[in-house]
Amino acid sequence: MVDVVLDSVNEPPTVDDCINLEDPERDLYPFSVVWTVIPFLTWLCPIVGHVGICDSQGRVWDFQKSKTIIIDRMKYHRPIKVWRFFRATGTDVASQQGRAHLLLSNRRIPEQWDRIIVDGSNLYTQYTYHWKNRNSYHHVAECLNRVDPNSSVHYRTSTIIWRLLKEGKFVRKSSILVVYLPLIILLLLLIIIILLVVTLATRKH
Repeated sequence: MVDVVLDSVNEPPTVDDCINLEDPERDLYPFSVVWTVIPFLTWLCPIVGHVGICDSQGRVWDFQKSKTIIIDRMKYHRPIKVWRFFRATGTDVASQQGRAHLLLSNRRIPEQWDRIIVDGSNLYTQYTYHWKNRNSYHHVAECLNRVDPNSSVHYRTSTIIWRLLKEGKFVRKSSILVVYLPLIILLLLLIIIILLVVTLATRKH
C-alpha cells in the first residue's frame, strides 16, 4: 500500500502552482506521463520503453517490479520524454486532447489527480509484474482511465505509445541522441559489413 502527502500549506495548491514546479534537473514533471529507455531494447526499436506517471508535485510513480511502486525514481534511466497530460491555459486547465472539463468538478485538481495515482498504484501493488501482460504501461493506463471514467477514450499500451510519439517532448536535446544514436551506429555498422561482404564477393569473381 502506498500513499501520498502533499506539502502542508494554508490553502490547497492551484494547478498553476503545481505546473510551476516542473524542473527537468530534478526530474519533476507535474500532471505528466514520462518515458525512458530500456537498454538494448530501445536501441533496437526506439518506440519501446518504460513509462511512469507523475503526481501534482512532479514525482514519478513507477511500477518497476511485482507488487512494487517506486516513487521519485524511474527504472533503467532518468526520464527522456514527457507527455504533459495537462497544460496551463490562464486560470483554467486543458488536457492535451483539448478537453477542459476533466477533473474540474470541484476545482481541487491536484488533490484529485494525486488520489487517482494513489488508487491506481495501490491496485498495482497487488499485481505480479509481467513484461507483456502487466507492465508499466498498464499501470499508467489504469491511472489515466480513472481521470474521466465516462470518457470515450480508453487508455491502453498502444494509446500511450501513440500519444507519446505524437505529443511527447524530449526533456533535453541530448535525449534524442540517447534514443536514436545507438540504432544509427548499429545500422551504419550493418551497412559497412554488407558493403565489405559484397566487395569481397565481387573480388573473388
